[in-house]
Amino acid sequence: MTVDHSDDRLKDFADLVQRMRQAQQQYFRYRTKAWLELSKRLEKEVDDAIRDIFQPQLFG
Repeated sequence: MTVDHSDDRLKDFADLVQRMRQAQQQYFRYRTKAWLELSKRLEKEVDDAIRDIFQPQLFG
């Protein structure tokens, strides 16, 4: 029996994007360094997730 994890991966990705958008909104509202750093970190995580989706590792 195989387990389809695509629903879990999609939910995880959507949660990550939602957290990124919330951090970006807080940054534009308050313009603090902390919100900017969090926004950038989450944006990198989203970019990495997108890269992993379109260029999955062959061995690893």
